[in-house]
Amino acid sequence: MNTKDAHTEDADVRLYELGYILVSAIPEEKVAAEVVAMKDIITNNGGTVQTSADPSLRDLAYPMSISREHKKTTYVAGYFGWIVFDGTADTALAVEQAAKKSDTVLRHLLIKRPPLNVNASAKSQAPGVGARKGIKKKKEDVNEEEIDKTIEELVEGSVENTTEKTEA
Repeated sequence: MNTKDAHTEDADVRLYELGYILVSAIPEEKVAAEVVAMKDIITNNGGTVQTSADPSLRDLAYPMSISREHKKTTYVAGYFGWIVFDGTADTALAVEQAAKKSDTVLRHLLIKRPPLNVNASAKSQAPGVGARKGIKKKKEDVNEEEIDKTIEELVEGSVENTTEKTEA
């Protein structure tokens, strides 16, 4: 293999993120095995797992149904997790197909991600931009009498403007 081919292969490797919801019918002790199976699909197809989140059982925003073997099942909860991995387009396609065929994956989403950068949040803001710490607005003491006086002045000014318009 020459250096041009090696560079082309490196350029084809991208970062992907797989977000998934596993059906809640899976016993909690078998959820980890499902995640390992998904990670194995990634590694067996030339990908490398960068990071992941352990799935946690969550209530769904709305009931979701899947049809498997001519049987429709509706779920109101599921195990949500995600895996960030790098691989080629073929790796991503294999992961996508495996998720679609899986009886335990209720929903999934596979997206291309920008490269992971530990300092991204610090570099994303220009100096002086963002939350300002240490600057506090000075509270002014407000007197009820001053407020009443200001309201009266505004009302009187409004009445004078109305009178001028009707006379003209």
